[in-house]
Amino acid sequence: MSLRVKRIEATGLAYATACTPCPLGTYTAEAGSAWCSKCTQLMYSDKEGASKCKSCDKNIQYPDDDHTTCLPRKPCAENDYWKIYSACDAHGKTNLTFEWTMPKLCRDDMSSAMGLPAPQQDVDCPPCNPGMSIQSNHSEGYCSQCPRGTISNGNTSCTACKPGFQAVNGIRLRWWNKHSIQDSDIDTVCTLANGDACPGKRNGWEFESNHMSVLHSTLKDGGLAHFHVYVMGFAAAAGDGSGNVGSVQFMYEVNCPPSICQFSFSDAVGHGSGDVWTWAGDRRPGKFTYHVKTRNFHDFSWTLSVPEGADWRGHDFELLKIYSIDINNTAYGGGMACKDCSSLGRISAQDDGDEDANDDGVGAPSCRGCPSGNYLDTSPDADGGRSCKPCPAGTVLSGNRRTGKDACVRCGPGTTSLEESQTCFSECKFTDGDSVLYDFTPLKGSHHVHTPSRFTPKGTRFVYEYVVSVCGEKMDANCYGNVTERGSSSRGHSFMTDYQRVDSKVCRHTVAYLSKGMSVLHGYPINLGVNLLSVERIKPIMSPAEAQALASRTMNTSQQSVVLANTTGDSLISMFFHSAKGESRCEHGRMSIVNLHCDASKEGSGELHLAVTEECPGGTCDGCTFNFLWHTAHACQVCLESDFEKIEGRCFENQTKRLEYKWKGPNGQKHCYGGESLPESSWEKCSIIDTTVRAAIKKYLPFVLAIPGIVLLVVLALIIVICKNRRLTHQYQKLVQSASDGGELPAPPTCVDDDEEDEEV
Repeated sequence: MSLRVKRIEATGLAYATACTPCPLGTYTAEAGSAWCSKCTQLMYSDKEGASKCKSCDKNIQYPDDDHTTCLPRKPCAENDYWKIYSACDAHGKTNLTFEWTMPKLCRDDMSSAMGLPAPQQDVDCPPCNPGMSIQSNHSEGYCSQCPRGTISNGNTSCTACKPGFQAVNGIRLRWWNKHSIQDSDIDTVCTLANGDACPGKRNGWEFESNHMSVLHSTLKDGGLAHFHVYVMGFAAAAGDGSGNVGSVQFMYEVNCPPSICQFSFSDAVGHGSGDVWTWAGDRRPGKFTYHVKTRNFHDFSWTLSVPEGADWRGHDFELLKIYSIDINNTAYGGGMACKDCSSLGRISAQDDGDEDANDDGVGAPSCRGCPSGNYLDTSPDADGGRSCKPCPAGTVLSGNRRTGKDACVRCGPGTTSLEESQTCFSECKFTDGDSVLYDFTPLKGSHHVHTPSRFTPKGTRFVYEYVVSVCGEKMDANCYGNVTERGSSSRGHSFMTDYQRVDSKVCRHTVAYLSKGMSVLHGYPINLGVNLLSVERIKPIMSPAEAQALASRTMNTSQQSVVLANTTGDSLISMFFHSAKGESRCEHGRMSIVNLHCDASKEGSGELHLAVTEECPGGTCDGCTFNFLWHTAHACQVCLESDFEKIEGRCFENQTKRLEYKWKGPNGQKHCYGGESLPESSWEKCSIIDTTVRAAIKKYLPFVLAIPGIVLLVVLALIIVICKNRRLTHQYQKLVQSASDGGELPAPPTCVDDDEEDEEV
């Protein structure tokens, strides 16, 4: 840091007792003047107390540094002019012109003098500095930094690093001309001792092809020349244990006496003070390396200071030369080389335009990944690079993982994806574990539901509007942060000015009604679910373990009970949407569950509601999980032939029979939707079998009717015979026993009453 005092005035002092004559090289035209003025260019004063300056012969002379005498002009040489390049064209050509260094102190009319070179047309453009290139879309034709993730050596166009490699960013100043320097990175400041700005197009700094310099003619009367390079931040530390995040290396040369010149380098960190290194003059070419410890903003400056009234006798040269400046590992800047970073776990999507944010908010170059929906094959190809391969249909990349085929994971139940897709979605048809088919095609597109009206303290009415899209590959749920003016155009039409938009499967924005029927403000769009995790049938009666798992994985228990209580005991088709972008409130992102309930009585798309409870009035209890209940006929299973039965009537005299159909549901109720319709009643001609059976029944019906009577008589006869046989057998056994004992014969048992048996005996 340097301090310059332009003037000091003291008041209240006593009057001077005598006047002092003006010294050599100065004058004053007024008697009693407070100070003397220095002679201007081409003027001198060789006597004290001069009232005016004398003129040198401008054709052959110029005043010395003190303007006390005239010196002869020397023949012009090569270092008395500079080169000026015009903008490069599309073919890398430029026009080169030359101008004298001002003020001009040489003669070009002498035989030994070098004249000003003639302009040159269509010369090759000077090279850009490494990490820069003449961009094809740059209308001015000057060098600019390569886009993020691309590199250039300064002679070639910017090319992207291969997947799995990272561009090494930095600022390299090797070529010094108008084309090669990007003005947004640097600043030149030069102030003379009298407070005036230094002459020249670069504020006292001269740019040659291979170096930058400060001329003797610029600071011969004293002053300060500053050159600044601004670095917005550095990338992460190299991990070598040194704690260094970058470095600054420069080559320089100081060519003036130590008693006159002082050269310094400083680092102002975060717009504050920093480190300063100082070298005395008359130092031959040298190299200096400075290690950077912090990653935030740095202002690196190089300063040459010369005091007023320095003795320059015998010196006429470039006071300071800076040949190169290399600043490494910057967070922003041009890429100069690519390094392998596939093992660092920092691979990002190729089309992700955001800078990776580090903990302290400083951006950093990311490892170049593959296009969305592609993974990085870690096997090197023929030239040492790596290739990107698309995830197959039905799979998506898993979280932040980007390398290896295993990074592609299969979509959840009831979902699929296209090749190279970023998200899973429903094809609008779903088959559950019982092979029951559901068709949600009529629900395709966006559907809206909002909370009850609320009011701000100033009385402005607003609602939270939710937009839901349950199936199809498109992100049909669109939420905005904009203003929609109604009826304000010349033709009375509405118009919308977008400045923020969220495209998703489930989203929410705030709708404020600024004035009655006139204008509506949409704001604060939030992504509530972009990826469909699964489609499942949720049973109305679950085991405690199933209920606990569902509540912990998806929804609040209170909301779950509300959803199931409004489904009349039927099962639900639940779709689980997830937005992986985490934040302080929702560390793991947001989840939206759309519960589809079969209600064949609902026409059209049905009724979409928020699962609202007293504890969770906005459809969410924690701001991270949102639940919807959708009563719709399209949540019923698709009707198949197996869902109804055919009832055949008898065959009539005209050889026809009537066919009736009814649904298999309780009391013939329909429990499906769409698909196969219930056939109408119809008549059908009786088949040959039907006709033969009918004729046989008619002919032999009397015999058929007599068969039961005959069978009954046969059965009764058999019973009687059996009983008689048992009685005779018993009597015989009694007679045999009596004969063997010599006693009286006992009465035999009977199958009828004893009275009847006695009469028979």
